[in-house]
Amino acid sequence: MAAEVEYRLSGGAANANPDASLGGAMSSESINNSNNPNLFANVSTNEALTGSDKYRCIYITPAVKNYTSVSIWISTQTLSNDTKLHLAVAPEGKNADAEVIPNDGVEPADVIFTRPIQDYDALALPDLNAGDRIAVWIKRNVKAGAAGYPNDYGRLVVEGSEV
Repeated sequence: MAAEVEYRLSGGAANANPDASLGGAMSSESINNSNNPNLFANVSTNEALTGSDKYRCIYITPAVKNYTSVSIWISTQTLSNDTKLHLAVAPEGKNADAEVIPNDGVEPADVIFTRPIQDYDALALPDLNAGDRIAVWIKRNVKAGAAGYPNDYGRLVVEGSEV
């Protein structure tokens, strides 16, 4: 299913800047899986010292096929022990624009973040037909006093049954 589903930025129809992927309309721009970092910037020295929580909103959309029993989880948690990814399904639901947050340090309202790291504890998404979309929030937590870690990244998996 991975090749059949697109991970798109939020932030408006033409947004190509991951730093502006803070909710709102789905972008026509897909997230570039060949780049690290591709959604969050590298952790700055100040962030590592003080710690931080940063948020991004992405959309999951099937390109051409229909799926049931759709779910998402973190297949590769960040490599550093001082950073973690968390996921939440946007409460607005399927085919709706997600809330817009004013900056990447503001937690979106009415979301419950979890750390699903196996398929058995994946977050359930609605059934998705070609062209449907669902917003997912990603939180990156950096622990205060974090050690430097080059190329720290995580990976997401979306699965479902083709109809």
